[in-house]
Amino acid sequence: MAERRQTSVMTEYKDGMKIVTTTTIVTTRADAPDRDEALEKRAAVLDRNNIADPSPAPPKEDFQKKALERHNHYRSKHGVPPLEWCSKCAAKAQAHADHMAQTNNFSHSTEKGFGENLFNSSSSRGPDINADKAVDSWYNEISEMKFGQPAPSNFSQVGHFTQVVWKETTHVGMAYAVKGNSVFVVANYLPPGNFVGKFHENVFPPKN
Repeated sequence: MAERRQTSVMTEYKDGMKIVTTTTIVTTRADAPDRDEALEKRAAVLDRNNIADPSPAPPKEDFQKKALERHNHYRSKHGVPPLEWCSKCAAKAQAHADHMAQTNNFSHSTEKGFGENLFNSSSSRGPDINADKAVDSWYNEISEMKFGQPAPSNFSQVGHFTQVVWKETTHVGMAYAVKGNSVFVVANYLPPGNFVGKFHENVFPPKN
């Protein structure tokens, strides 16, 4: 069964920083054609002159720990099980974060099978690498959420939030890359969320 993905992008400015986030909604149709395999393959050779700057502190382990803790902090508010860390998700997230930094192209990967949230921030003060800030930006879309719908009519405003708290998602992996003053963050989820017709079964109001 083929997947079709609709992408939503949001841009905002906070405290002198430009923040961009993007996520996807998934529909499944038996008659939907598979995407051209050529679109699934990334160029094998990248311009060495465009390699991203080395990622500064925090250490990767600290970033990963905070990313998982922040997801589970929010999931606990909605009565859904905590996520476990997924090394495969994190490796795929790192590869795509590096690719975005190398190409300066903020867009979704062509990987199938993952849910994916993206976050990008830039500031003249230098890169701000903060797992909490990325997850917070996704979760804060709760203010626009209308619970109980099979598919939210305002998905472009809530799609990051719904993936963070999606009940049937069990694993997450998150990574970042830096290019100049910009930080590119990718979170991958398994199983993916944001399936049309399933929102009311997976996204619940906070318990308190």
